[in-house]
Amino acid sequence: MDQKDQANITETENGIVFAEPITEEKQQEQPKHKKNESKIVSLILAIMFAFLAGFAASQIDFTAVSDSIAGSNCEIKGELADFVDQLKLTKDGMRVLKASCPQIQQKDVFNENCSNTGISNAIVLGCYGAKKDKIYVYEIKDENLKAVGKSVLAHELLHAIWARASGSEKRKLEADLDKIYDENEEVRKSMSIYSNEKDASELHSVIGQSVSEDKMTEQLRAHYAKYFSDHSVIIGFYDQYYSLFGGMQQRINELKEKIEIEMAASNEEVAKHNSATATFKADVDSFNACARTRGCFKTQEAFDAEYNSLNQRREQLATDQQELAKKRKEINALISEYNEKVANLNKIQNSINSKYEPVEDLETN
Repeated sequence: MDQKDQANITETENGIVFAEPITEEKQQEQPKHKKNESKIVSLILAIMFAFLAGFAASQIDFTAVSDSIAGSNCEIKGELADFVDQLKLTKDGMRVLKASCPQIQQKDVFNENCSNTGISNAIVLGCYGAKKDKIYVYEIKDENLKAVGKSVLAHELLHAIWARASGSEKRKLEADLDKIYDENEEVRKSMSIYSNEKDASELHSVIGQSVSEDKMTEQLRAHYAKYFSDHSVIIGFYDQYYSLFGGMQQRINELKEKIEIEMAASNEEVAKHNSATATFKADVDSFNACARTRGCFKTQEAFDAEYNSLNQRREQLATDQQELAKKRKEINALISEYNEKVANLNKIQNSINSKYEPVEDLETN
């Protein structure tokens, strides 16, 4: 065996270096050393991978990822596109809306999709199906009532947003929602149509749809701002249709109250007039009977005085009757206005009522 076989030779910039030969015992120990180093490297890599995986998971909003995937095939076009554009949604608002992919539907399809809303004695204009994660809005054809559809779309979108909120976020918001419910009469009135008048999801939608920011807590303002870039626009849509229906209903209520008051006063006056008329007729009969009886009136002056008195009463009764007729005419005008406004309100309500079935006119012979 030559010298190269007996020594460990290393080539360096300074030439060839002869190291101590590796004995058979050292040759056997060397692999064990390398095995321990390999284990340490594997452990370090595992720890680094676990850390990076945990960090990445903490930075990923899996709901947002799921929404983005779900909404990738949602087509927003036609009237719906116009509605969505006017809602002034933020990036997060648009993400949730597209994931729930709203549909504006005609009566039969809409009624099928929104058959179980839990609402009684009220017109259903939209619904959010949590199981399917879909929003349905009833198609309103009257151009003067388009604000209704936009407000309804915002209301149902808020249901979808609430469905995505975490338990801790809901608990934080519920205290503020309950506070507004307790303080705001209009909110309580809106919630009265639901079987659970303090349902958190409905409160979240009703308040977000109808309560102005100056009446909200700072936490609620920040919450809604995540989804609407201009929340006042949403309130504006609600105010538009509420003022229409609310204004009409207010005038109807005012007319009804006035008619009832005027009618009660008129009926009282009519009763007095009828009593006075009956008394007058009885007095006329007595006067005529006395006039036909010789000596009943002792003097001509007594006859004339009684006659003139009866004549004045007759004229007064005639004047009173004219006033009553005038008052009755005024009341009838109020009744006509009331009936007209009620019919108009019913017509508008029926135009947005998916359950309304028009009654056909009878044919004449």
